[in-house]
Amino acid sequence: MTPSVLRVGDRGEPVRDLQTRLAALGIPSGDQAGEFGAATEAAVRRFQESRRIRVDGIVGRQTWSALVETGYTLGDRLLSERRPMLRGDDVLDLQRRLNALGFDAGREDGIFGPDTGRGLRDFQRNAGISNDGIVGPSTVAALNRLGVQAGESVAAVREREALRNAPRRIVGRRIFIATPPELARLGSVVERHLAAMGATVVSRFDGAEDSPLADEANRFEAALFLALRPGDRPGARVCYFESQRYRSEAGYRMAAAVSAELEPVIGPLDPVNTGGRMRAVLRETRMAAIVVEPSAEHDAEATSRIVRRIEELGQAVARGVRRGVEEPLPDVTAEHPTVVIPPED
Repeated sequence: MTPSVLRVGDRGEPVRDLQTRLAALGIPSGDQAGEFGAATEAAVRRFQESRRIRVDGIVGRQTWSALVETGYTLGDRLLSERRPMLRGDDVLDLQRRLNALGFDAGREDGIFGPDTGRGLRDFQRNAGISNDGIVGPSTVAALNRLGVQAGESVAAVREREALRNAPRRIVGRRIFIATPPELARLGSVVERHLAAMGATVVSRFDGAEDSPLADEANRFEAALFLALRPGDRPGARVCYFESQRYRSEAGYRMAAAVSAELEPVIGPLDPVNTGGRMRAVLRETRMAAIVVEPSAEHDAEATSRIVRRIEELGQAVARGVRRGVEEPLPDVTAEHPTVVIPPED
């Protein structure tokens, strides 16, 4: 069971469990067992940074889920499509191996969904083993015999190809916007300008949690998910989905376009922390997704600047989205090796 939120000052068995899991990952806390002190908070922050999730030193649902997922390696358990979908580092390793071998397992997000199931069965057929869609000993053995190829993920290649063939017009594009209440005004400005450009926009300004937001955006079949929220560290940034060896090409392109429009308004974005993240809302959405963090949480000075320039800032975000949709893709062939894509069944 997922424990309640853990933070500095908490004590007891859940804290001891947390410290044990962190130590197993090579991140010892240094606090007395069962006591959540400053050293445990620092260890949690190190773990959150390593997993590219929100860094706040607090163990909530996403951090605890990430801790559990790190405990699985490929072969530890049977993997297959089921509800709720299996998650873990073993699933991520499976996706990475299949994609590197040319069997499209979809986004490398550590979630065993239909794309992973199709890629797995395709691999099993080609490997001459039972194509039952279950990762058991025979499938793991076949993957181990082939090893992990050095080539690029076939899922990323397919995503770039889909981007090249996508319509370059924002008119009619379905966009889902989400903000917490404190940034609702900014969200409303972005929504108004995107609607004026001809986009079809659905918005949530109530601060809903990541997983329900992702589910709603997926049901809406949005082409873009755009979140505006306070950041977990100083500075402004735009984030997209990225795991160990995979990045969302659509998210990366959109983040770059929005960043280019934001910088003249808000100043230089944080070059260190702008980029790929594994946050739940980026991981679980099935479309291009970005999170715009115009300022850090509790940064009164930056928040005041946003309020004073809210119209200009909202326009910049909307222009960036249009730019990300309508501008031609840069030539990426030089920076990515060729991957042989197997024919469709």
